[in-house]
Amino acid sequence: MFRVRLLSLTLAALTLGATIPSSAPARNRAGKEFSFSGKGCVETEAFFLVDPAVLDPYVPDKYKIAVVFAGKGELMVTITDCDEISVNGKRGRPGIIGKAGIYIEPPIPSRLDFDYYGLWQVGNVAALRKGFGKLGLESPFVKNPSFSSTTGDYDADASMPQPVGPYRIRMANPAGVDVLVGYDSTFWYETRAGTVTVAQTAEPTYRTGLALFETSPDSAVGAMIGGATRPADSGTLAHIPVLEAMVRRVP
Repeated sequence: MFRVRLLSLTLAALTLGATIPSSAPARNRAGKEFSFSGKGCVETEAFFLVDPAVLDPYVPDKYKIAVVFAGKGELMVTITDCDEISVNGKRGRPGIIGKAGIYIEPPIPSRLDFDYYGLWQVGNVAALRKGFGKLGLESPFVKNPSFSSTTGDYDADASMPQPVGPYRIRMANPAGVDVLVGYDSTFWYETRAGTVTVAQTAEPTYRTGLALFETSPDSAVGAMIGGATRPADSGTLAHIPVLEAMVRRVP
C-alpha cells in the first residue's frame, strides 16, 4: 500500500495545464518573507504514482525525487477554498488557491512531514499574488476558480482555470471515517531570485476516496499522468479550520 498523506496512504488526483509558470525576474527587494493564513478551508487533493523518469525534467538537479511505492514517485495537485485568507495578519477575504508538487526527499534535515518541489501556486487572492511576486515567485491570478462542496458528505467539485492550463478535481462522498491528523509540509520553488519555500501547518479532518482529475490534453500534468482525464491513484478531501503558512526566500 502506498504512502498516505495525513494518515498512511497519500496520492491524490491532479489536474494541470499546459506549462509550468516561469519564475519572475530577480529584483532588488527588501522583503524576504511573509505569512498568510486561511480559515474555514476545504481542500481537494489528488495524488498520482508516476515513474521518476517522467517527473525528473520538472525537478531541478539539487532535489531528489522520493520513491513512495513500487519504484514510483508522487505527484500531488490541490485546490483549496477558504472562507477567509489573510496575508501578514491583515483583514482577510474569501479566496481559492491551487498548487501542485512532486514529492521529494527533505532538502535539509527537518521535522517537517512532507517536502514537495512546487510546480505552481495560483489563485484569486491579489494580496497573496503580490507577496509571492515580491519574493520572485510568479503566481498567476485566476479570475474565475470554482469550488462547491457538501458539508458533512465530503462531496466536492473544484476547478482552477489557470493561465498555464485548467484543471478540475471531483470527489463524491468518500467512504470511511473522519480522520483528524495534524501535518506540516514545505513546498520548494526555484526562481531567478533564488529559492523560495512555502511551509504550511494544518490540522484537518479528512477522508480518502476516489478523485476524478481532468486537465487539458496538451498540459504538462497531462503528460506526467498519461492522459487528460483519469482517476487519481488516491484522493483526499479535507476540512481545515485553520491553515498557517510562512513564505521565505532562502539565502
